[in-house]
Amino acid sequence: MEMAAIHPQADVLGEALRKELQAGERLLWHDKPQQRLSLMGFSIWLFAIPWTAFALFWTGMAYAGISTTADSDGPALGLLAYAFPLFGVPFIVVGLCMLAAPLAPLFLKQRQVFGITNRRLLIITKLRATSVESFRLERLGSIKRVEHKDGSGHLSIMTGTGHDSDGDKTTETAVVGRVPRIAAVEATLRDAMERRQREL
Repeated sequence: MEMAAIHPQADVLGEALRKELQAGERLLWHDKPQQRLSLMGFSIWLFAIPWTAFALFWTGMAYAGISTTADSDGPALGLLAYAFPLFGVPFIVVGLCMLAAPLAPLFLKQRQVFGITNRRLLIITKLRATSVESFRLERLGSIKRVEHKDGSGHLSIMTGTGHDSDGDKTTETAVVGRVPRIAAVEATLRDAMERRQREL
């Protein structure tokens, strides 16, 4: 089963995907993640807002305390004194990242593309540099599909196994989505995997 798709030269991401194709490799499907925000994703703000507010308050108070001490005691305390308020900066950064997390779909829509070929699953992300994840179809394992009411969703595909720092076995996965017609995308991927296994 092959799904109709826009020609990969239609945009920069499509061109990057086209350049990854090897001799004899055919693109069966490609798409970008949907530009859609989930209200559930904003639930992290219940934690992120007080976290960030406290981090900003704590860092501001620490800086004010150092500044007041320097003014009252005469000469500045030196750079070492400012290490204390700077301790709060990483917590501010973490808070800002949590606040930005629900907006990630808007950011990734124009910077990521998924592709299924007759040989591989490809995930390309263009930020400052281009990141290409390539998974050979014959090495893919189980597929989990999450589908929403409108037919869009994502796939979690087992790509291998590894071990964590404690030596425990872990499962490595690749995620495709959120894209439209996810059931048809899964069918395309499964069909391509079966054909690839027959070819080998």
